Amino acid sequence: MTPERGAKGAAAKWVLLAIGLALFQVAVFPSARWVEDESWYSIPAHTYLVEGTFRNPTFAHTDLESKADVRPPAMPLALSLSFALFGTNPVAARVPSILASGAIVLLTFLIGRDLLGPAGGMVAAALVATDNFLVISGRTARPESLVTACCLLAVWLYLLTRHHNRGVLHLLSGLAAGLSVNFHVIGLPVVAGIGALYLWQGGGLRALARPGAWLFALGFVATLIPFAVRVSADPVKREAFHEMYGRGERTTWGEKIAKERNRYADFIGVGSVRFPLLGKFPVRLTVALILLGALGTLFFLKRDIFVVLVLLTAPHLLFWIYLVNGTSRYFTLVAPLFAMLMAGAWMYSHGRLALVGVVLLGVTQLAGNLLLLRSFRNADYSGLGARLQALIPPNESVYGAITFWMALHDRTYYCYDRTDAKYAEEQFRPSYVIFNDRVMVRGSGYGSDSHAELRSKLGDWIRRSGTLAGKVPDPFYGKLEVYRMTYR
Repeated sequence: MTPERGAKGAAAKWVLLAIGLALFQVAVFPSARWVEDESWYSIPAHTYLVEGTFRNPTFAHTDLESKADVRPPAMPLALSLSFALFGTNPVAARVPSILASGAIVLLTFLIGRDLLGPAGGMVAAALVATDNFLVISGRTARPESLVTACCLLAVWLYLLTRHHNRGVLHLLSGLAAGLSVNFHVIGLPVVAGIGALYLWQGGGLRALARPGAWLFALGFVATLIPFAVRVSADPVKREAFHEMYGRGERTTWGEKIAKERNRYADFIGVGSVRFPLLGKFPVRLTVALILLGALGTLFFLKRDIFVVLVLLTAPHLLFWIYLVNGTSRYFTLVAPLFAMLMAGAWMYSHGRLALVGVVLLGVTQLAGNLLLLRSFRNADYSGLGARLQALIPPNESVYGAITFWMALHDRTYYCYDRTDAKYAEEQFRPSYVIFNDRVMVRGSGYGSDSHAELRSKLGDWIRRSGTLAGKVPDPFYGKLEVYRMTYR
């Protein structure tokens, strides 16, 4: 065996171990801790299987999403395919994200190998396999992992064009970038990042006159045509589209700053209602400081790699300011870039301090993941679902948090998240109401009592028309009370 072949074999084994580590973390306890957003994405996918259309029938008829869900179609299509293959359940809903997590590790290695060499690629793969946000996103039926995998594929294909300037690679890179946007609009910044690389590495604006840039743009635009045609052909879908994607324009700068403050507080590990860590102590501050140190190291020692990673990272961070959602799961998209940043700092500094940073980053994040998995195990969604099903007979209708839709998806379900209690009482007249869940009592997770009015209205309704059918206490989901409703 030649030394080169031996090195390739060692790299392959290392990457397989990293992929295995990531898959273990995202796949263990696969039916634990089901949350609101996962139902939000799963309902249109399930409805597509039943009706052949994307919409959310659990919302009030006055809500546009009850008539048309105009989010990009790739995510509900991926979920509906998984439901068709494995049934409508939490495990099936998470299969696409789990598979994407393995792809993220592999693509991080391939990009890292191109930019930093084989050793740098291996270190980057190991670091991203331990990333906290990769594990959180990979365990949910949300699009972040799938978007990240598509973005990385687009970047890797672009980097290949530097060695093999073939038109098909430019076209495929554009198609991968477009596919990321078809999963979620958070994929858009990768187009800006790769476009900036075309300009920087191609000698400025003259790069835009070359066939490669046009083929990339052609591939990107081609993937968006079906979605654009679908939305523009129907006035209801057009209205729903403007309502959904115009929310960022209606958000004040004060609200945007508060949202970003919460996002970065999550990144440095400040405890919140959603993640009750060590109060206001930033348990991930060391991670942020290590990454800042790596950024400075590359700036002084390897400016070209520094520029590539900054051009790919900055568009994501800037674009999030416009978006309404303040979730920290979006850090999944830049986690591979952060891993390459740290790996590059270690590769080019050759210092013990950088090695300590790599080890500390990997160990602290892996320890954090183990603590997360331990807490997730306590959220037994399958057990909770079985108890709810025992109280609520089949063919009945239910009104409650969107969280419990998956457990009762074979019943007619209505969500209070977008359906006022008075509307539900007068229009839907559900047979059962689930009261006193964690979100209803504690708010949406940012410290404010966002459901006080709902509790008051629902409490009045229950006192008028409800009979307690049973209690379902749960350490994660709350001290649930299930009421049988009667109507005159």
